[in-house]
Amino acid sequence: MLEFIEGDTIAHGLRNNRDYLLPRFTGVGLSDSRILALFDPQTSGGLLMAVAGDCHERLVSELTAAGAGAYTIGEVVAGPAGSVALADRHG
Repeated sequence: MLEFIEGDTIAHGLRNNRDYLLPRFTGVGLSDSRILALFDPQTSGGLLMAVAGDCHERLVSELTAAGAGAYTIGEVVAGPAGSVALADRHG
């Protein structure tokens, strides 16, 4: 997906999603293609879930055991309502 974003081959709704949601984001390089992937409308709905911290490890374990891919992408922390803070954990 990142290759397509970097080549400006993106779903039409990405720009609309980005323009609407970007004011709520703070953090690392918002022009980074990894960040732009967050706005891809093809990943909207049904692909993300939130779970209480004390259930996280069990959920990931059970999803993995069932053959479903499970990835932790972040955590909910205290902050201004309606905002998203990004932290670069890859560099």
